[in-house]
Amino acid sequence: MPDTDKSDLVAMWQTYVQTAENTSTRREAINRYMVPVHLAIMASHFALSLAILHHVLIGLAGLGVSYLWLVLLDAHSKINKVKYDIITELEKDLPCEPFSMESKASGIEAGRRIYPPLTRMQYIAARTVFVVHLLMSLAYALMWAFA
Repeated sequence: MPDTDKSDLVAMWQTYVQTAENTSTRREAINRYMVPVHLAIMASHFALSLAILHHVLIGLAGLGVSYLWLVLLDAHSKINKVKYDIITELEKDLPCEPFSMESKASGIEAGRRIYPPLTRMQYIAARTVFVVHLLMSLAYALMWAFA
């Protein structure tokens, strides 16, 4: 961007960094919301009557919410990746490249992982909850079918 003044470029970079941080904040908010929702769904198995059909429906609701959680995690992860790619591209025209420097220093750019990525841990949690809901639904559906 040779025609752009450096101060304009810095302002664009700062704005884009803020939008990337906002996306991460939204993803954190989704996780803070989803965990108690799933705990409530699982706790409802103990709170409701022993009618097996109730538990099958609760499990199906849990599966739906788990799937929604996975879709939201995926969407936010893709959006953030694109945003950080754009940020690092904008940095090439700045006096320094803080995000690129951080990637190199942490080993993320070179492919070595110092710590497990947060996104991967979030996916593991969401998939685990999905599997638990699936197993509970199947178990109660089998009990209902053979009752």
